[in-house]
Amino acid sequence: TPDLMKRSHEIHAHIYNCTLAYYFKNEAEKKELVSPIMYELIESGRKITKEQYHKALNDQEDLIHLVDDILASYDVGISLSTAGEAPLREKTEQPDPALIWNLVHLPVLNLPVFRSPSGLPFGAQIFSRKYNDYLLLRFASDLRERNLIPKNSMEIQT
Repeated sequence: TPDLMKRSHEIHAHIYNCTLAYYFKNEAEKKELVSPIMYELIESGRKITKEQYHKALNDQEDLIHLVDDILASYDVGISLSTAGEAPLREKTEQPDPALIWNLVHLPVLNLPVFRSPSGLPFGAQIFSRKYNDYLLLRFASDLRERNLIPKNSMEIQT
C-alpha cells in the first residue's frame, strides 16, 4: 500500500483527537465525567498544533483521491470489520484495519457473518467507491438472496 495509506491511523488520530479536545474541553476539566480512554484521547488532541491539524486534513483529501484511484477498477471491496473480537473494557483495542474506509468517506456495510474463537460476533465489511452507495446496497442484497449473509442481523453464521 502507498505510504499515505500506511499513515491513515495517524491522520485520523490528528483529526479525531483534536476535534474531541475542542468539543469536550469542558467535560475534560472534570476528569470524572469522561472515561480514562476518552481523557487520553482529549489530552492527545490538545497537543496537536493548528499546523498539524491542517496538514492532517490535507493528507485526508490526498488519501480520498488516492483510494478513489485505486478502487476505480473495482465495484466492491471486502475487509474485516475489526482487528479481532471486542476486547474487555479495560483492554486497549488493536488498531482498526477498517478505519481507512471511514477516513476516505466510503460507503460501508458491516455484515455479522462470523464468530470469534471465543464465540463473540465478528464481522466483515463491504465497501465501494465514494458515491456508490446504491451499488453497495445491491451487492449486499445479492449476497442475502444467495444466503451468503444472514437475512436477520441477529442470525450469526459460523
